[in-house]
Amino acid sequence: MSHTYTLNLLHVVFSTKNRAPLIRNVEPLIKNLRGIARNKNIDVLAAGGTENHIHLLLRVPPVRPVSEAIRD
Repeated sequence: MSHTYTLNLLHVVFSTKNRAPLIRNVEPLIKNLRGIARNKNIDVLAAGGTENHIHLLLRVPPVRPVSEAIRD
């Protein structure tokens, strides 16, 4: 009997237009993104950012296409 183990990790970076410093408070934005991910069955392993971009490390279930995970 064979066993399969799949691990899909994605490093996603969202940036403001022209890297303008528009994100005044990163924490509420990250909290909101975590909630969206939780509702879509996506694990946020790490999150952070600055005034012009956000980084997310996501664990995406193998049954979910990457394009859908990023879109959501």
